[in-house]
Amino acid sequence: LSLSTIHQRNEHGEDLLHSAVTHQDIDLVRKIIQAGGNVNSQDYAGLTALHIASVEGFYGIANLLLKAGADVNAAQKQKITPLQNAVKEGHYEVYSKLNTNYDLGL
Repeated sequence: LSLSTIHQRNEHGEDLLHSAVTHQDIDLVRKIIQAGGNVNSQDYAGLTALHIASVEGFYGIANLLLKAGADVNAAQKQKITPLQNAVKEGHYEVYSKLNTNYDLGL
């Protein structure tokens, strides 16, 4: 998996990591991280992979992204963070994980 493939963007500014999270492909997410993909890359709306995982309630993927250094405080263009997304969507397991990392200052 080459970095040029990982960083290639579609018409919405989404890279391969965004797509892998959207399709809940945890193996591809892991490969992208291992290949050096940027876990904090934002699409044109400012969404990171962690925003997507928190909106969808993908706990395993959110956990993997956090371990790789994903920013729990990353705000998209509407100033909403992954933590706020998890609460809004009722994904309390994801919220709890994000909040733990937030409290630790990670």
